[in-house]
Amino acid sequence: MDTDYLAFSTEPQASTSRKDHQERRQDEQKAKRAQRRAPIPNPSPGSLSTPWADLVRWDDCRDPAEQLNYEVMACVDYMSAQVEEHEVRRMVIEEIRRAIRKTVPTATVTPFGSFGTNMYLPGGDLDLVVVIPDMENDVKQTLREIARGLRKQQVAKNMIVIDKAKVPIIKFNSATGGFAVDISINQTNGIRAAQLINGFVEHYPGLRYLVMIIKMFLARKGMNEVRTGGLGSYSTVCLVLSFFQMHPKIRNGEIDPMENLGVLLVEFFELYGHYFNYHEVGISLHNGGMYYSKQKKGYPTTLKLSIEDPQDLSNDVSGGSYEMPAIRKLFAAAFESLTSAMLLRAQDMESRRFGIHVKLQKHSSRSLLSSIIGVEETVLTKRGEISKLYYDGNLHRRVGERLPKKPPSISLDPACMPGGRPPPPQATDEGVAGLEKAKAIADEIFIADDSPEPDAVDLALASRKSSKKRKQDEPRAQAITATAEEEEESRYSIPKAKRRRVREDLEGTGAQAVASDPSASTPSGDSAGHEREKDKKPKSTAEKSDPSKLTLRRAFWSAKAGERSSDDGIVEDPGVQEEV
Repeated sequence: MDTDYLAFSTEPQASTSRKDHQERRQDEQKAKRAQRRAPIPNPSPGSLSTPWADLVRWDDCRDPAEQLNYEVMACVDYMSAQVEEHEVRRMVIEEIRRAIRKTVPTATVTPFGSFGTNMYLPGGDLDLVVVIPDMENDVKQTLREIARGLRKQQVAKNMIVIDKAKVPIIKFNSATGGFAVDISINQTNGIRAAQLINGFVEHYPGLRYLVMIIKMFLARKGMNEVRTGGLGSYSTVCLVLSFFQMHPKIRNGEIDPMENLGVLLVEFFELYGHYFNYHEVGISLHNGGMYYSKQKKGYPTTLKLSIEDPQDLSNDVSGGSYEMPAIRKLFAAAFESLTSAMLLRAQDMESRRFGIHVKLQKHSSRSLLSSIIGVEETVLTKRGEISKLYYDGNLHRRVGERLPKKPPSISLDPACMPGGRPPPPQATDEGVAGLEKAKAIADEIFIADDSPEPDAVDLALASRKSSKKRKQDEPRAQAITATAEEEEESRYSIPKAKRRRVREDLEGTGAQAVASDPSASTPSGDSAGHEREKDKKPKSTAEKSDPSKLTLRRAFWSAKAGERSSDDGIVEDPGVQEEV
């Protein structure tokens, strides 16, 4: 096989010829100069966070590869634009479109790039193309007229007209939302490129996830702008797409990319960080993906990425990415960091199986992607401001759209979640005054009584009196009950004679039942009185001397009077003491 078409170098070491040495030194010097012009941001470790880590069910995964796969999906889902963010960007584009139409009535404004493919980050810019049919003036003059119209309509700020570039553009920040906007004229290839990428994303569902992770990684390192030598959004999409096309297992249908996103991410960094032959090989997306010889194409054989434009074969998409040596080193470092993190996670999971692990307190500390990417607090704050701008309604009024519905108030307090304790009530002045008043009333009702407790004799006497009173009240209660029963029976229109016969029949049935069961019969008045007289007789000496009977009587009087037992465990019965 011809080595010119190999993506991997035949030898791991780079060529040591004098020409390659000079070209490599030139590339490194260009990268250093660009780095001085646009220094790479290096945020402190504490300023970055991984809020998507709380969405991953770490303990349900079998191995680190599965954990990384689910974390990639959670990260992309979290960082993708929400409905409010997308709608605010769409309405800002509508404001800009109306301002341009007032200056050039025949113009058509169309978004492309990341907004057209829905693969933009929270801080991504807006790429717009103004199509003007039968344009009379040249591009530079038309750009300046559009710039003056945008200033007059007060929809742009910090505006710069770059008319000496290969593709003249207008750069500014939108007055609403502060989005970075780039406007070009009659560059329709961007619209076709967005349509082409959407077709590739539909064919490879995992393409969008890897592109978003790579864009986050390049944005963190400051290598995502073509004007500073970085890798642009279109070049990143083409690079990941070529990786999918040339992967042998994906090409043969042996694996599902959506179930192996973590492994594919590691292999992407490994390929373009260690093994890809940048000097001799270029990337083409035609015919299902292939590599071509840079020498036969007439491109310089330097450490520079070359990607053939799918729409124009003579155009090199990544021609302006002159910092490719630095980007290659970043890819290699990302591969090492991810591999080390997965190795440590594998050891941790192995120790968990034997019960000798250390439990981590937060899910964010278990993130594997935290070794290469993270989110700054300013990004999260910006997303909150955009959401507030959407529900404010002023932008809807300016573009003439219906006002949005207010979002439901959802508390993120764990106490308000299902199964949690209810939130504590908020204290008000009226509530505090009412609480103090209730406490004062309770103190008056339940105030402590310092009077001595009544003895058992008084309790027994009070019990006998209450029993006598209940016996006196029983006939009255029975009369009231009978009257209520008669009223209840009268409601159903039962004649009095019939009720009387039914009552007599019931009384006769009860007498017969008592006669048939003598054991169930109650003693008559004389016998009952005789029994009470027998209870009043003094007990015999044998009964007094029987300790078991005496103990039973004491227990009975203890339950009757409610007295507590003394220190020796014997309840004092005054009646028993008198008899003794």
